[in-house]
Amino acid sequence: MLNIRRAAASQNRWLVILAAFAGALSCSSDVAPDGGAVDAAADSTVDAAMDARAEAAAGDAGSDSQAHDSSSDVTITDAAPTDSSVTDATEGGAPDALAGNDGSSDALADAAAVDAVADTAPPSVQFTENVTELSRISAIAPPGAPNTAEIKPHSYFFVSGSTPINLYAPTQATLEQMAFYREQNISQYLLVFRVSATVTFRLDHIYNPVTAIVNAGPQNPSDNTMTSAPNSLVVIAAGGSIGTTTASVWDFGVYDTTITNTFANQARYVNNFMDNALHGVCPYNYFSSALKPTYEAKFGTATGTVFAGTACGNASRDAPGALAGMWFIDGVAGGVYPATFGIAKDSDGTVRVAGLSNMVLVASGTDPANVTGEICYGALNQYAYFRTVSATKIDVASAMGTCPGTFPQTGFRSYIR
Repeated sequence: MLNIRRAAASQNRWLVILAAFAGALSCSSDVAPDGGAVDAAADSTVDAAMDARAEAAAGDAGSDSQAHDSSSDVTITDAAPTDSSVTDATEGGAPDALAGNDGSSDALADAAAVDAVADTAPPSVQFTENVTELSRISAIAPPGAPNTAEIKPHSYFFVSGSTPINLYAPTQATLEQMAFYREQNISQYLLVFRVSATVTFRLDHIYNPVTAIVNAGPQNPSDNTMTSAPNSLVVIAAGGSIGTTTASVWDFGVYDTTITNTFANQARYVNNFMDNALHGVCPYNYFSSALKPTYEAKFGTATGTVFAGTACGNASRDAPGALAGMWFIDGVAGGVYPATFGIAKDSDGTVRVAGLSNMVLVASGTDPANVTGEICYGALNQYAYFRTVSATKIDVASAMGTCPGTFPQTGFRSYIR
């Protein structure tokens, strides 16, 4: 009986979450400051090293997707998904099947009764299959890396070789959202799969999905990565093929609504539907005990170098009262000053400043988590100078050249938590 009550509770806790976010726009961007949609199409510019790898891969990939099929692993129906396992909050509400059998609210009371258990229990989902050919992965950058003007909630896979690499469902998964878009003159896919009422995983920069996925989405690529629900139900069995890609760097993220990350200004994230940042988790905690160490052995820097001792984090690198973490412009973005930027130490000790001057500055210096006053980071004739105004506000000066002796008196902008 307890197991039945917990199942009902889990379903109805999802109903509450869905109802709270009903009507929100679906967007693949990891950060949407001030409630706006931030296009994640710039994800391929994670840093200069990644760009170089992507350009090399582009020559091998060609300009258009060619479908790879593995029909025995895929279930398809003609209708768009409507059952509780695949309905998205952006579709305007949850199905009636999520309520108690008699439509009453009794199960919601059960949900409240087991909240503490659900929030402290180990992952309810286990990945029993590899998500890719791990022998082809040269390094994994775990979540928490500063890239493209934010702290990323997902990990990066760095691929060795230019031949297509296979991608698999780590557990049975239902395609919930997708985007077909063109970037760096390559047509590619962003795919979001649901594996339980509370857990989803995301793959991005996938060039050649299986035919069922291709047929379920738009047939013409967009110029952005806004996602939408597939037009047919696609279920991939555990270990089944999702497709292939020749991208030299691609994304893998896991999101669990039973886990909420903590930020210096929590209200900003909760009130602006920044679910990827709020609920992005370490994907490798969900793999079986046999598989997890094989991924951890490849953890490394954001530039794709295996580095012993690299930890698996999440999108929150905020150090309250200090410099590290995400910052949001106090005013209107423009020029070298984007709407957001992220700053944190990489596992090799270097400091990454992502977003200022439309680039990632990698420099040596003090860990930003320990900076509470002024500091300037400089490299390759570019600098970023920071001045603390309060625990939640900083001034930033970014320009070409070497670090000046004092903080510039003009041309700077303010950022807030």
